Amino acid sequence: MITARTWGFEDLVCPWGRRVSIPAQSRGPLHVHDSKEEVILVVEGLAWIESGKDENSLSGAWIGDNGRIAFPCSLAHRITALRDVLAIEFSPNSLADSREILAGGKVGEAEFGALLAEFYRRESRSAVIGVEEAGIIASALRKEGRMIGMCSGAFDLLHLGHVELLQQARQRCEVLFVAVASDAAVAALRPGRPFIGQKGRTGLVAATKWADYVVLTEGKTCADALKAVRPHSYITTTEYGFEGVETKEAAALGIAVHVVGTIPGFSTSNIAATVAAKEKAR
Repeated sequence: MITARTWGFEDLVCPWGRRVSIPAQSRGPLHVHDSKEEVILVVEGLAWIESGKDENSLSGAWIGDNGRIAFPCSLAHRITALRDVLAIEFSPNSLADSREILAGGKVGEAEFGALLAEFYRRESRSAVIGVEEAGIIASALRKEGRMIGMCSGAFDLLHLGHVELLQQARQRCEVLFVAVASDAAVAALRPGRPFIGQKGRTGLVAATKWADYVVLTEGKTCADALKAVRPHSYITTTEYGFEGVETKEAAALGIAVHVVGTIPGFSTSNIAATVAAKEKAR
């Protein structure tokens, strides 16, 4: 759990700052203040802040670490925590006149998953997500009836062969999760690799137009991501085919496997060998 902290300016604004801690997947009550002045809300964590004239006219915004939002006291508002949230709510006037409109409580798995999915979809398009987050998002997508696909790899020295896999994979689903092996996982399988660290590799994959979510995996295979996401299909290349380790793991989970062709001559090993030969010839 996060602990209370001071942002350093609230005492200059008012002496009535009220701290509220809300655990992840929980929602504070919908409430309104009768004072005439503005309410300022400062958040640490990740929260979905909704406000409106009443419970039927709410609109929302994402507020992250040290984010702040201001609205009139007459506007009803509530906080939904996607991560543990510490909120400081304060006004030049007293906040003691708060009136509750709707009680808060635990947010259901379906709604929580949909909120988290929407956050990554709209606010963190290029962000790399963890396996646990991928599972929550995939669960929400399945409830929406979306067809989910997954492919995996090291994606070291991103080349045309990788692009072909991503493109072919995206054509076979509505939402594509791409599992990218961590530096430690790549090194365990191929000593001396990767040439590009996981931040660069995941960033490049996320920057393509085909990857909807990029999942960093720590194991020697993408089994953890497959189990969390449970895609409708797993897409691999003829380099590994139906005998590949990940392919067999997907099949064991009841996931359909699609094998797509590769573009001859494009591989990280070939690129590395070409660079080494040219450097040697200099």
